Amino acid sequence: SSFELQADDTRLEQLACHLSVTVESLLSIGTGWCDRESCWTFPERNGKQEICGIVRRFRNDQKYAFKGGHRGLTLPPGWDKSDDPLHICEGASDVAAAISVGRRAIGRPGLKSGFNDLAILLKDQQAEIIMVADNDTEGAGRDGAEKLAHRLSNFLKRPIKLMAPPKRYNDLREFLTEKTL
Repeated sequence: SSFELQADDTRLEQLACHLSVTVESLLSIGTGWCDRESCWTFPERNGKQEICGIVRRFRNDQKYAFKGGHRGLTLPPGWDKSDDPLHICEGASDVAAAISVGRRAIGRPGLKSGFNDLAILLKDQQAEIIMVADNDTEGAGRDGAEKLAHRLSNFLKRPIKLMAPPKRYNDLREFLTEKTL
């Protein structure tokens, strides 16, 4: 088929090696493969945990959503079955990196997006919530994460912590993968 729900072992190993994450972490977030476009795929889900879109990641690290869906959250199964702090990362590869080192994580599509889905998803969540910012140019990642954390905190009526990797790292994946080598 031109679209596989799950990427084969070779494709998973290629991406795991490229991203410095575990194959298991990629499996947990539903990594697939699209033959027609030669890219990995990641399902994104709405606040009710239903697939609402699929993002493609190409070998050159370009990422694009398939037309017809809408951007959503990266949710590994069982994300809600723990009382460990929940890290809300930006993007699927940061979620995979967090899972690779034993952290509990879900992903948002980017910057300050994902509020509606997160509000629905997290309304009954009791554990500590940590919004993880990227270190984009001119502070856009931190600014977006801060605004989203503040908005979500007001909506959920509870504190949400904000964290970012040290400035020399672009995102959580870069930080965790270098730190754990």
